[in-house]
Amino acid sequence: MKYTTALVIIFITFLSPTAFAQEQHSTLEYGAKFGLSISELKGTENLKSLRSTFTAGLISEYSFSEKYALQLELLYSRQGSTNRGNEQGSYFEDSVNLNYFNLPILGKYYINKGLAFELGPQFGYLINANYENKQAENSNKINVDDDFETLDMSISAGVSYKTDWGFFVGARYSLGLNNINDGFNFESGNLNNAVFQLYFGYLIK
Repeated sequence: MKYTTALVIIFITFLSPTAFAQEQHSTLEYGAKFGLSISELKGTENLKSLRSTFTAGLISEYSFSEKYALQLELLYSRQGSTNRGNEQGSYFEDSVNLNYFNLPILGKYYINKGLAFELGPQFGYLINANYENKQAENSNKINVDDDFETLDMSISAGVSYKTDWGFFVGARYSLGLNNINDGFNFESGNLNNAVFQLYFGYLIK
C-alpha cells in the first residue's frame, strides 16, 4: 500500500494542473514499439548474469499541452536472469525466464521539441515462468509458474525523442517494487524485477 500511495503522489505531482492549461493543443497518437531488453533479478544469489531479449507492443500518447502528455502502453516483455559458467571444462547455463504483459502508465514532460522525460508506474501480469538448465549438450526445462507472484509493480523512468512525423526512440529503466519470489527453490531471498530498455517505434495521429 505504501508503494502505491507514493507512486500516486509522484504521478499527480508530475502531471500538475499546468498540464491542462492549454487544451487547444491536445492530441491523441497511437502506434507500436519494439525494443531490446536487458533484465535481471535483484536480490539473487545464484542468477547474477543479465538476460538480453526483447519487448514489443502497442503505445498511445495523449498530449494535454505542448509540454505535458500521458503515455499508455501494452507490452509483451521477456524478463528474468541467468547464471553462466564453466564447470570442470563443461559449459553450463541456468536461467529463469519470466514472460509478462506490462502496462506502463507514464507522465511525459517535453524538455524541448521532441525530447521528453517520462515517469510513472508499471503494472505487470506474469504469463508464464520456467527454469532451464543447459549443460554440455543436455537441456532441461521445468515450469515454475507457481513459484512466482502473478502481479508485479514497478516504477519506470526514462527519456525519449519523437520526430515531427511520428518516429521515436528512447531508453527506460524499470525497477520492481514487490517481491516476486513465491517459493522458488533455486533462490531463497526476495527477488525484484529490473529491466533496461532501448526501443523505437512509430506513432500516428
